[in-house]
Amino acid sequence: MIEELIAVLPRPANPVLVPSHDEFSLLERELATQLPTDYFEFWRTYGAGAISDFLGVLRPQQRAQFKGFVGHALHWLRLDAPKPRTNWDPHPAIGGLIPWGGTDNGDVLCWRTIGEPPEWTVTVLPPRTDVVDDYGLTMTRFLSRWIAGDLVVKSFPTDIVHGFAQPSL
Repeated sequence: MIEELIAVLPRPANPVLVPSHDEFSLLERELATQLPTDYFEFWRTYGAGAISDFLGVLRPQQRAQFKGFVGHALHWLRLDAPKPRTNWDPHPAIGGLIPWGGTDNGDVLCWRTIGEPPEWTVTVLPPRTDVVDDYGLTMTRFLSRWIAGDLVVKSFPTDIVHGFAQPSL
């Protein structure tokens, strides 16, 4: 799965801030579910950074915060997100959403938890609207097709120059 993404988004020579196995395990325990393997592969391959200075994949555990970004995003989905007209609920509801990424524009990228974790597909919650967009693709396939220009994401700008930027340490 990750190979398709590497083909369109070269990986950094030295990924930084790669989460530990314990951080991944803690997240899965907190969520009471396994997560798609391409999420772990993404982090092991790319580490921390931003895709196209626009999209970030949420870290399983942020050292400065107990719950981490995913935990905070899931909390937002449960309590603060406007309920869209289309039928969705946050995890742990059957088919519920688990956030895995976000954009500078405020989009929240989620897995729709239908089937086994490797089958979970991407749902985008655009900002300032009550509509959700389901893409029917796994996380890395969604990213690779978007970067390759084979997928138009309705709420994303179309004039992005793609690349991977690591944070300054």
